[in-house]
Parts: sequence; C-alpha cells; structure tokens
Amino acid sequence: ELARKRYVPPYDVAAVYLGLGETDRVFEWLERMYQDRSVSMPWINMDPQWDSVRSDPRFQELVRRMKL
Repeated sequence: ELARKRYVPPYDVAAVYLGLGETDRVFEWLERMYQDRSVSMPWINMDPQWDSVRSDPRFQELVRRMKL
C-alpha cells in the first residue's frame, strides 16, 4: 500500500518478505536491488538479518555477481 504512494526501498521490501518466510519473494526483491544498483546492496553480505538465506544458492550467486 505504501509503495503506491511513495518510494519504498527494495531492501526493505525484501526484509519484510524475509520475515514472512517467503523466500522466493525475498530473492525477487534482492534481484531488483541488484538490477537497480541499490546503494544498500553491499550490506546484504554483512547484515545478520540475511543469515537465514545466506546458504541459499541464489544468495551465493547474487554475492558472486556483486563481486563481494
């Protein structure tokens, strides 16, 4: 609802889906972050909130593409 009225960072949307346990949606939004070259992108490799998906091959591929 908020995104219809103003910009909501993809990082925040991905974090919400992470909290809901919707892993596929998390990666959709992380991919949007990557495509948009979000300034928040490097933080996913350090922020402990992403620990639950860190072992997912999609996460590892994303980090590899970011060259972190």
